[in-house]
Amino acid sequence: MRRFILSDSCGYYPDRESRLFFLWDELNEFTLADITQLLNRGYRRNGSYYYHTRCRMCHECVPYRIDVTMFRWSRSFRRIQKKNSDLTVSWQKPELTEEKIKLYLAYQKMRHRPQGEQVAKDWIQQNMESLHRQMYSHTRHSLELVIRIDDELIGFAIFDRSLDSLSAVYSVFDPRLKGRSLGAYNILKGIEKTQGLGLRYFNLGLYLKHHPKMYYKKKYQPAEILSGKTWISLQESSQ
Repeated sequence: MRRFILSDSCGYYPDRESRLFFLWDELNEFTLADITQLLNRGYRRNGSYYYHTRCRMCHECVPYRIDVTMFRWSRSFRRIQKKNSDLTVSWQKPELTEEKIKLYLAYQKMRHRPQGEQVAKDWIQQNMESLHRQMYSHTRHSLELVIRIDDELIGFAIFDRSLDSLSAVYSVFDPRLKGRSLGAYNILKGIEKTQGLGLRYFNLGLYLKHHPKMYYKKKYQPAEILSGKTWISLQESSQ
């Protein structure tokens, strides 16, 4: 297992430097106990790498998890469930297919809008590599959520399992269906699956309390964040 630190421009605050500490599970040897320990210490997985932030001047990124044994179903969550009651949801071992590739590229085009023929070719290659690495490598302890309407694929997501949690890795959904709130629906399905497996926590990645793209995570309660080496309630942290 290799350990190293990488520095780069922060993806949330470009004027700040990001430093990530990595553990490399090159041979896919981490056990469920290993993964449990890493997730409980605030690590995230990207392909064969587990990482956490070690930024020098900024400590805003904090791991965020939901205690599903006490999860509160708000009216808005119930509306999202009702709105999507016509969808078919299945859970399986992760498997990459042509229809998932097509949907992934459509989703990334909506988010990043590549331009120019050569740029587009390079962009497709880069995204294909990212798809394979992030979602479909080192998935021995992972589950895949697949969402369809009739027979059409409209969403899929990868979750890592540990001894006490599910951890969201990455999700993709049809960019044409904004009115369905598929991002929130994906999280709610992940929480339901965590409950169904008898696990306690649903890991929802990093939380930045001052960043507008992260405000949505506060809707999922009760939640805990990792402060130093201790998990504390979001309320105790003054949010």
